Amino acid sequence: MNLFDKQKKECLHGIDQSRKGSFDAPIHELIVFINSHNDFFTTSSCSGRIVLFMEGETKKKGCKWLLASHDEIGATHIMEKIEERSDEDDKIDLKYEPFILHVQCRTLECAKLMLKIALGCGYRNSGIVIGKKEKFMLAVRSTHGAEAPLKFNKSVIVSNEYIQHITDNVNSKLGENFERINKFFEALKAGLSGGTK
Repeated sequence: MNLFDKQKKECLHGIDQSRKGSFDAPIHELIVFINSHNDFFTTSSCSGRIVLFMEGETKKKGCKWLLASHDEIGATHIMEKIEERSDEDDKIDLKYEPFILHVQCRTLECAKLMLKIALGCGYRNSGIVIGKKEKFMLAVRSTHGAEAPLKFNKSVIVSNEYIQHITDNVNSKLGENFERINKFFEALKAGLSGGTK
């Protein structure tokens, strides 16, 4: 067994280190397809999500998630979460994070092939990192994220009308995100045909 196959076996049979502990449902079939191919395996992924979070006091302390969803979210739910903390002197932001995928590739040519497909589907921020012992990692990502502050402190909170507007905006972006993922999946099936186990 060569190094790539050994790494693939160890990765796919290892413990999922994500908060959720499993693939996101919207990209489950895509991940299974890539991992069934002889020349690729995924190391991390996110289908795209909307997150309402409270900023930490410092970067070291990080942030606290108040709400996270891989589906569209209702503005009322966001308003309720903010209202729960209306008397607290903290800062709350709403963030949309697009699909991201990290794939280890058997060869540089394999990485270039998937990169070409990703770029053709609109993932303009994608790229290849070449590591030690000819380890080829491909990151598939876009630049379509969004973030907006909703609460600055207990005295400064945006209006419900604004929350509705920004929620509609991130929901729209998430919908476009899933359309782009489907396009990428179809392009992969056409471009990588014949390489599955």
